[in-house]
Amino acid sequence: MIKQKLLWLIALAILPIHVYAFGEENLIEKELEVQQQRLKSLQKDITTYRERASDVESSKRSLIKELTELDEKIAQQWEILQKTRQEWTQKELALIEIQKDFVSQKQSLDALKIQVERRLGALREMGELGSLNILFAAETLPELLSRETYLRLILDCDREQRRLYRLRIKKLAQDEIKLEQQREALKNAADEIEIQTMLFRERKQEKQAFLDEFRQQGELYEAMLKELESAERSLQSIIKHLSIKSAKSLISGPISPDMYDFSLQKGKLSPPVPGRLSRADAGGWSNDRLCCPGVIFSTSRGSEIRAVFDGTVEYINIIPGYGKVLIINHGDDYFSLIGQGSQFFKTVGEQVIEGEVIGLSGGGAWVEDGIYFEIRHGEKQEDPLEWFDPRAIKVNSSK
Repeated sequence: MIKQKLLWLIALAILPIHVYAFGEENLIEKELEVQQQRLKSLQKDITTYRERASDVESSKRSLIKELTELDEKIAQQWEILQKTRQEWTQKELALIEIQKDFVSQKQSLDALKIQVERRLGALREMGELGSLNILFAAETLPELLSRETYLRLILDCDREQRRLYRLRIKKLAQDEIKLEQQREALKNAADEIEIQTMLFRERKQEKQAFLDEFRQQGELYEAMLKELESAERSLQSIIKHLSIKSAKSLISGPISPDMYDFSLQKGKLSPPVPGRLSRADAGGWSNDRLCCPGVIFSTSRGSEIRAVFDGTVEYINIIPGYGKVLIINHGDDYFSLIGQGSQFFKTVGEQVIEGEVIGLSGGGAWVEDGIYFEIRHGEKQEDPLEWFDPRAIKVNSSK
């Protein structure tokens, strides 16, 4: 719907106003009023789209800020995850060492158990008499007491060693359980951090999708604004053209079809740009150059170039030596040619009206700053000075 309305407005902006060649004076005023209303409506649409474009740009900035924050959070989460995984790895290694120590201590305890069992088994086989024989085999009383003390120390040492090994094994088992709990906690923490990171990534993808959508909307609004602004310029040119013709009709009376016949415009055309006018030198067009050469308008670069009369764009391209060239077909085999333009706003086949801005002036090798202009009738060059309004040329050259 928006594009249809936009195309309708642009079509209105570029259609030539044929009705004036056959209407009365009041038709100009009515059409002028209609075009002014359309311009107001178009300007209202432009304001609306600018506001929407501004809202989209604000949303884009907000999303970019959120994406930046999410990137920071994701980076922080990954840093925490790496640290947690390092701690988890350290706990794994510590658990492995404890398990090795546990196995070693248990092996030592088993070896001690075997040694003690053998010793106790030997004493048991000797019985009480065997033990007494060991004690009373001493030759002296001090030796007997020493033997008794040694036996007790051996038994006490075995008992203490067993107690210490049991304590070590118990502590190792407790450490193993504690480390296992810590390892499991770190694993759960790492899983949770990874889940949070994935959630942040999903949120980032959603925000990125919104941002891409807003960017597309922004590009669409920008394209629409360009088209609307182009239509606005065209409508303004139409209104200006109507205003000029309305003023002329007030001076000259009823509208005549002659106003739309280019061949009858000698001495009536306005210059395409403001500036100093001079003849083309030896670098100008060679065909009939000595009889009817083109003219040069010297003006600052970027000055607006306006159509000298209604017509259709016949040609736009670069010609060596003449830079960017635009040719307008004014009907009945009459053409106006503009060279050395820096930029043209029209395309081949597009209609223009008198006074409409069609491009910007530039310059070249033999036109320092300005444009080259000529009028042709078929293959014959016309003298542009014969076609311009002398009053306009006088005013134009004095600027």
